[in-house]
Amino acid sequence: MAALPFVMAYLIPAIFAGGLAIIMWKRRYYRGGRPFTLLSAAIAWWNLCHALSIADTTLEGTLFWSLLQNVGIVLIGPCWLLIALAYSGEWWRVPRWIRRGIFIPELVALLFALTNNLHNLWWSTVTADTSRPFFWMSVTRGPVFWMHSIYAYACLFIGIAILARASAQAPPVHRYHARLMLTAALIPAFGNAVFLSGIIGSWNDDPTPILLFISAALAMYTTMRYQLFDLAPPGRTRSDCRSPGWTNRP
Repeated sequence: MAALPFVMAYLIPAIFAGGLAIIMWKRRYYRGGRPFTLLSAAIAWWNLCHALSIADTTLEGTLFWSLLQNVGIVLIGPCWLLIALAYSGEWWRVPRWIRRGIFIPELVALLFALTNNLHNLWWSTVTADTSRPFFWMSVTRGPVFWMHSIYAYACLFIGIAILARASAQAPPVHRYHARLMLTAALIPAFGNAVFLSGIIGSWNDDPTPILLFISAALAMYTTMRYQLFDLAPPGRTRSDCRSPGWTNRP
């Protein structure tokens, strides 16, 4: 019973993030719609698996769900970068093979995470942790985990830099929602950095998936409230939109 509040703390964001993914899928052909859909689905998966890992009372079950949540985790950084590119109007300047290729390093990292029992390069050691109100694990993170973290942060910070530039260059009418998008990107970055630093405080659990849900909800509110999905990328004209090879689909 002590674990129930923690389970619900992650299960509720998982349900709502799944709803965001459904909403964004209906808008997948608009600018940034597909990476936004994938980001929302990844956040839902991460929160769901984390809730199940807390609910499980065995080391094997907790380890299984904790490793499986990486299916969502590895998608976060590349998706945020693609959303930043779409929002800032830089999407069309980046070749499609690069937009798809940024997922490859994270997919390789995912393979290592899911097969950790064969090499222990994702988590070097895993032991029971009884310091929390629920059954958990104490892990020593391995070299592949840290390489994944560096790459994910690189994607996130490049996206933040793109959003910061878009915010600085936006005309006054768009400056407010540009800053909201930048804030949405900064929220989970700060929370995850605090967690990995080991100074998380009394919560004693990873707040990143919850913060990501808040971040995605804020970004979605911004895009829908200001109808950003209906905006052509900056610098485009109607004739550009009708020109061969240009499409409103990412």
